[in-house]
Amino acid sequence: MKLKQKKLIIPKKAPVLYNNKIQSTFVKVINDDRKISCAIALDKAITIAKARNLDLVQVAQNGNIPICKMLDYGKYRYNVLKKSKQSKTKKVKTKEIKLRTNTDIHDLNIKLKLTRTIIEKGHRAKVNLVFRGRESMYESAGRETLDNFARLALSFAKLENEIKKEGRNISLLLIPKNG
Repeated sequence: MKLKQKKLIIPKKAPVLYNNKIQSTFVKVINDDRKISCAIALDKAITIAKARNLDLVQVAQNGNIPICKMLDYGKYRYNVLKKSKQSKTKKVKTKEIKLRTNTDIHDLNIKLKLTRTIIEKGHRAKVNLVFRGRESMYESAGRETLDNFARLALSFAKLENEIKKEGRNISLLLIPKNG
């Protein structure tokens, strides 16, 4: 029997109210000096904004009287969308690649190609060499394997930090050369 997955319903932000969509009779307007004026009738504030070829946009709801600002609504909305897109696009992930002390040269080359694709996508790559059981006695062989891997990876990436031991693992972090 297959279970249905529930869709997450993400509530959208309340729409920005402007001009006649503001549902109050009085508003406080932020001046060009960034000072809040006393309460003005909504109709009067809209006519002042129209005279300046601007829109009256509600910035905050402060009690009964909303606070508004005179600005170009289209430009304001464009800047808000642009900022939200920029914050979404710059997500860098750290991908992990595991090696062992007895990893063969061919397998090391395959892991190197995988690392190259991760780095080319703009992500960081953490290369872990895992010791199991008595393998931890041969830490020098593990370091040598990781050194060889790092030397080969330097053609397309750079080291963010040196090789360090973390419990039963030794690891290094690779980042793209341009970033």
